[in-house]
Amino acid sequence: MKRFENKVALVTGGGLGIGLETALAFSREGAKVAICTLSESGARTCAKIEQEGGDALFVQCDVTSHKDQIALMEKIFSKYSRLDFAINNAGLEQPPCKLIDLEEVVWQKVIDTNLTGVWLGMKEQIPLMIRNGKGVIVNVSSIAGMKALENISAYGASKAAVIMLSQIAALEYATSGIRVNAICPGPVLTDMMKRFEEQNPFFFREKILDSIPMKRIAKPEEIANAILWLCSDDAAFMTGQSLILDGGLCAT
Repeated sequence: MKRFENKVALVTGGGLGIGLETALAFSREGAKVAICTLSESGARTCAKIEQEGGDALFVQCDVTSHKDQIALMEKIFSKYSRLDFAINNAGLEQPPCKLIDLEEVVWQKVIDTNLTGVWLGMKEQIPLMIRNGKGVIVNVSSIAGMKALENISAYGASKAAVIMLSQIAALEYATSGIRVNAICPGPVLTDMMKRFEEQNPFFFREKILDSIPMKRIAKPEEIANAILWLCSDDAAFMTGQSLILDGGLCAT
């Protein structure tokens, strides 16, 4: 029997990169998968899952909108009547720059997407999980939330806050059978990372890539595999933690 047979998983930002690989991995392990994206990229993930014989639901959703998050949960409940796993992965990078040069509109957009989107997600996901008597939430943070890195103040601040938000949620809902953890990837081979490299190749090479002891960046499926482990019974006693996958970068 597959690990997540008859379970329902939500993946926000499930159209590309880590989200895409996570959605596919859940489906291949037997889960029904709801995919939330702002663009139509999630529809392509949904189609791929269905082509492989899986069961998927695509919902176009802006994670920064409470109204959209409520509608997302209503659609999931309408189709599947439950939610077992929620992966709050939707995120936004920032153009690299010094703190004093960062425009307020960029700061707000990054915070709204990376932090407020996670809070609004959990606000609606947790009540649905309480109906089941259990559930698992994995919030995608970053090593930028664990280790100070230059020129990404808004991104780093948002990801650090996701870690604390996850810990608080874990404490508040442990007796409800809900586990909440954060996952903190280092550099991952995604479109976001490619854009970051193009914007500041010297910074990417000198400050990030050359600092990774394993001398490579992660594949999205490596992060997806860790997310599924956090959702599995193998991690049943783990909550309020931050799992780092960074090739040793935080150890330097």
